[in-house]
Amino acid sequence: MVTLEFKEGFEGSFSKNNQTIAIGKDYFLPYDFTFAALGSCLYATFLDELEALNVKVYDANITVDGVKRSSVPTTLEEVTIVCKCCSKDDPNIVKEAFHLACLHCSMFQMIKHVADMFADIEVICK
Repeated sequence: MVTLEFKEGFEGSFSKNNQTIAIGKDYFLPYDFTFAALGSCLYATFLDELEALNVKVYDANITVDGVKRSSVPTTLEEVTIVCKCCSKDDPNIVKEAFHLACLHCSMFQMIKHVADMFADIEVICK
């Protein structure tokens, strides 16, 4: 369970287990949370796929960005995910694991129903 609290407009917080994140125009906005959920879900799924293929990564960096539709409802029109990671294993196997993760990640698959999804991975060290 999470708790959201708002005071005087769209300034508030998101809390869980005594951890709090500020919400508002100068803080985190709703799609920031969506992108964070997508990126973390995809990374968790990626780790599962890597384990199944007996390979590992370290020092991963994932960026998630998107464009919202201008028409109502303003769902996402396009989402771009870029993963840069380090691995001592075969980069082709790491890339295969990432593409499998995109197929198996529940958040990726859910958002794919409303947006064009673009995902890429770069294995930057060995």
